[in-house]
Amino acid sequence: MNTNTVKDASKLAEKHYFAFLDNAPDIVFTVDLDGKFLYINKTANRITGVPVPTLLKSNLHKIAAPAYKDVVKRFFQNSFKGKSIPLLEIEVLGSNGKQIPLEIHIERVHDKNGKLVELQGIARDISKRKKAMDEINHLYKESKKQKRASSPLWTTRQTSPFRDTTETERSFTGTATRKNYSDIPRKASKEKPSREWSFPRKTKEITGSS
Repeated sequence: MNTNTVKDASKLAEKHYFAFLDNAPDIVFTVDLDGKFLYINKTANRITGVPVPTLLKSNLHKIAAPAYKDVVKRFFQNSFKGKSIPLLEIEVLGSNGKQIPLEIHIERVHDKNGKLVELQGIARDISKRKKAMDEINHLYKESKKQKRASSPLWTTRQTSPFRDTTETERSFTGTATRKNYSDIPRKASKEKPSREWSFPRKTKEITGSS
């Protein structure tokens, strides 16, 4: 096999490889040790709306949303230098200013001498997952509120200690507790107190004579 054939086959394989990456559902990228993009696939444009040439002139620090810039900074200062690289979850700014949540997996790339030269990563758009989780959390909180509102015990605990017991609470709890109701002023009873029962007293000694 001549040299030209090998070169042509290598170029064709490279072309197919990058075509595969550009059609991947996730963002595939390579950055240097400062976070500057060295390569990024066309999926990044589809997700963020930012053209690939513009992204290649930028870096992870710049495209990160304001609330996540310190997260990215700390990551490049410490995280990728350890034994394992932690999952990076940030939000980046799209072309319309909308924040897009990304889950990023990053791996190290070393040269033939074992020196760390760059990082390659896969970023997944988790907008749908985050939206679903927000809806689940909202439904859970609403359900908890409704449960508290419909529970007599919850109502009793949340209202003033100088309250009276409602019929619903009495039927639910059985009776009022001293802890909650000892300070309630009560009306004086109109009924007379019952006499204590006892044997009749002996007033005269009875004899057999008349």
